[in-house]
Amino acid sequence: MDPVDRGRQAGPSPGASAPTPTVQLYMPDGQLKSHSLRVYVTHELREEHNPQLRLLGGHAVTEGTSGEGALRTPIIVSSGQVWSETVNGEQITHSGTLLLFATPTP
Repeated sequence: MDPVDRGRQAGPSPGASAPTPTVQLYMPDGQLKSHSLRVYVTHELREEHNPQLRLLGGHAVTEGTSGEGALRTPIIVSSGQVWSETVNGEQITHSGTLLLFATPTP
């Protein structure tokens, strides 16, 4: 008798953790200087998770500024949010967390 049962697929071994889902970030365009920065995350986050943002710019045409690259803490962490974005002409709806960051005015 063949010791391998070819009619069944092996399931996860006991104690094995499920793969971590991919987290996506979405930030609407054109908002850095006009108002607070909204970043949507396709994962449920809470303030206890201590989310932070680091903005890095390319300097092919501009000079770096003081404070660039500093970690920013959101002023609002709001899970359970739903938003839409357009990808290749298609409207896609996501759910997760809104992180709202204050942006310094120049």
